[in-house]
Amino acid sequence: MSVMMDYDVIQPYFPDGNDPKLVINELKKMRNNVIGSNKQKKVVMKMMIVPRLLSFMENNNWQMDIKTEAAVVLGSLAKGPASVVQELVDAKVIPVLLQSVVSRDSALPFVEACLRCLRTILSTVADLSHVIYEDPLIIQHLIGIMQTSIETQESVSSIFAHCCITPEHQMILSDHGAVLPLVFLMATNKYRVQIASIRALSALCYRNHDVSAAILACVVSEASVLEMLEQFQGRDKSSEMQMAAAKLLTYIYRARVLGHDNSIISHRDDIITVGNELRQAAFRAYASLCANSEEVRKKVIETDSIMKHIVNGLTDPVTKVQVAAIRCLDSLSRSVQQLRTSFADHTVWKSIVKTLYTSSDEAVLSVTTAVICNLLLEFSPNKESILDECEIVDDGSGMVERKPVIIVKLLSLTRSQNASIRLNAVWALMNMTFEASDGVKDVIIKCLRNDDLFHLISCSDPAPEICLKTLCALRNLVSGEMHVDKVMDRVGHQIMESVILVLESGAVVEVKEQALYILANIASSTLTKHFILENNDVLRKVLNYLTANDVRLQLASLYCLFNLVRHKDSESRERNLKLKEEMGLQQLLEQIMSNTKSTVLSFRITEVLDELNKSEISSFT
Repeated sequence: MSVMMDYDVIQPYFPDGNDPKLVINELKKMRNNVIGSNKQKKVVMKMMIVPRLLSFMENNNWQMDIKTEAAVVLGSLAKGPASVVQELVDAKVIPVLLQSVVSRDSALPFVEACLRCLRTILSTVADLSHVIYEDPLIIQHLIGIMQTSIETQESVSSIFAHCCITPEHQMILSDHGAVLPLVFLMATNKYRVQIASIRALSALCYRNHDVSAAILACVVSEASVLEMLEQFQGRDKSSEMQMAAAKLLTYIYRARVLGHDNSIISHRDDIITVGNELRQAAFRAYASLCANSEEVRKKVIETDSIMKHIVNGLTDPVTKVQVAAIRCLDSLSRSVQQLRTSFADHTVWKSIVKTLYTSSDEAVLSVTTAVICNLLLEFSPNKESILDECEIVDDGSGMVERKPVIIVKLLSLTRSQNASIRLNAVWALMNMTFEASDGVKDVIIKCLRNDDLFHLISCSDPAPEICLKTLCALRNLVSGEMHVDKVMDRVGHQIMESVILVLESGAVVEVKEQALYILANIASSTLTKHFILENNDVLRKVLNYLTANDVRLQLASLYCLFNLVRHKDSESRERNLKLKEEMGLQQLLEQIMSNTKSTVLSFRITEVLDELNKSEISSFT
């Protein structure tokens, strides 16, 4: 007779050390131990493992597979007894799960694992529905990722079903455009997704006339919601499906949105024209659907009159409807194909640019500048047309000149009090300057005043992403020897002050990396090398980053040094002697070479040393 042993004590997890292989193995061991065993779940909770699991998920130094495995373990614990689930809630698991879901750095398997765990907890513990409404970005993000995979479709739908309790919850979800994506999920061929979406829609429309009307207004592949619900109640469907469909149909009927003849809105155009609230909800729904799916974007564009309605929405007197329409265009403009076809065909850029110039509403400007960012990408045919629109500007000395309106407007918006507008404005300028023609760069350089852009770097507490995009825009400008000379002649001292400020700060690696590459571009021109060579403080900073803990900073520093020592003129030997003898460059490079295990770093160091020797030999010849 065999006996299954049930141990009360298990070996401690995660011994000292941070070896990723050891950690992933221990996580898998823990997962296998707790699956199907409530007793082992309780044992793990007593060992205070949860804080360690949360640290794996929160710390970006851990690999994504470790983060994912930690979330899987939490998901398994969440399927335990109510006492265990409550302990997870008390351990602040939910905020970490939500942050992990909305983080742009999270890989899809990690997001799916977090959503599964979140879904399980929210379906078990009462009075937690408020957690997804505390930050509006959470709802917006959940709707945005809903269509990504079968797992996200089911999990997000289930979360909405469990968390849509009050009329306020219903309107928040409806206003953010949850209705149409959920109706689309009803039309999938995945049973568990269909059930989850029907239950979510039932929660949304319960005793709510407006939401019920919005649901009825939706049409998917020429099929109305009533027609789909009728099919779901067929004898060939499971009793679970029949009951869920009947419940949704009952709620819609009780909301008194069906006419005496049970007729419904059956054309997609009508979705856009049935009133301000529904138009706003419809635009939001299309924006969410188009955010991550090229196939859906194509279907929306091919639907008669939809683009016309969206463009008309840009001038809607109701601000919320206007913002929702612009969000639609933002989602559609993420498609290279749509930028090259539909946007040009409908002269969308004219309407967007006009909105940018005429509106003073921050909500409108925030989403409008986001669309402008995409319209100014290098492959967008709209970019040249937008730059061609000019205005006559007095330079203050009595001279007048023509300047592109878009550049003047974007530079002014970089001074907005709204961080989102500032970010989008400088992002648009970055896109505009990327691989720009000589003419475009010349115009931008002429438009720059002494403090333009630089205030985004020199402010007391710059947002890392705003600072990063500003440096990227400056790096784009100081590329190509001719433009390096022009930009440095005009605002060289401001650029050097900004770069020094960044290199001396505690900025993130990506920001400092861009600052070093700006120095590298400055070093590439014979006429501007003196900005670096005549400033020993800057030189020392560049040399110090050779020994940084991040290889990206080391490579950027080497690129700058390579351009400095490159033998391009008669003064090369004098410059390189200073770097070798006064600054100790060669000795430092040889020391790093002997200690590094990076082949890329070794190759770049060899390039700089070879150029130093080449310069020395050439001067003796």
